[in-house]
Amino acid sequence: MLYKNTTNFSFNAFLNESRCNSSSGSCSPVQTCPGTVVHLAYISVIWVIGVLGNILLLYVDYKEWKKSKTPDKLLILNLAITNVAALLVSLPLHAVLVANYQDYLKCAGSLFQYRSARFFLICLFNFVSLGTLLVIGIDRYQALIKFAHQRTLDLKRSIFAICLVWLCSITVVVVFIVTWPNQCTDFYSSRLEDRNTDNYYPMRITIISIWITVCCTVTGRSLLMAASRIRKQQQKIKTMFGPVQAAAQISFTKGVIGLLLCYVVLWIPYG
Repeated sequence: MLYKNTTNFSFNAFLNESRCNSSSGSCSPVQTCPGTVVHLAYISVIWVIGVLGNILLLYVDYKEWKKSKTPDKLLILNLAITNVAALLVSLPLHAVLVANYQDYLKCAGSLFQYRSARFFLICLFNFVSLGTLLVIGIDRYQALIKFAHQRTLDLKRSIFAICLVWLCSITVVVVFIVTWPNQCTDFYSSRLEDRNTDNYYPMRITIISIWITVCCTVTGRSLLMAASRIRKQQQKIKTMFGPVQAAAQISFTKGVIGLLLCYVVLWIPYG
């Protein structure tokens, strides 16, 4: 019992500290909320690196696209545009919530709408990014084992694949919007029924988990197979495509693998 009381006291002390010792629940993030400052600084770093990196990727990819219009360049173009949009829209919304976190937890003002908008936009852009990476991963592996005319994707099919990814992503997000709770839940409320008014929460988590698992599994497996083929059968690839084209395909595949790792490093901590 003593341990329980001590634990409750410690938790309440932590909760009061997280409220920045303010009776109104709001605080000055810069002066009294060091955790908030760190969080906002992290978001700012991710935002700057992500936006600049994706704009640079767009520039390089567009220059290569003008030289030769290939499916993989179109897919990367879509990926970069999607991520720039995600960073420009979702991270600022996230920063607003972090800066006003105490009011957000208490459902004050319009922050519930910010939370809803952020959730929908993050889901949409991340679904599109993951779906595009899935298609890129499959195409990269095929690029090492088949000639260009034998690959599943050509320019028209890559456009169709991009449209399909967007359509599926928008459809899922529309389902999320339709099933989204109309009222905000007070996270500080002690009543259990106030915390379980969102009956569709398990459904959304399940859909998101399935989407992430399928896309990451297929993408990861495809790129691992591509990396394995590069490592074990590099001479065969050179014989098949010629030294120049083989070097280009191998270099591009390594670049895609590096790009995927960058997205993991940037997005996983934020998620």
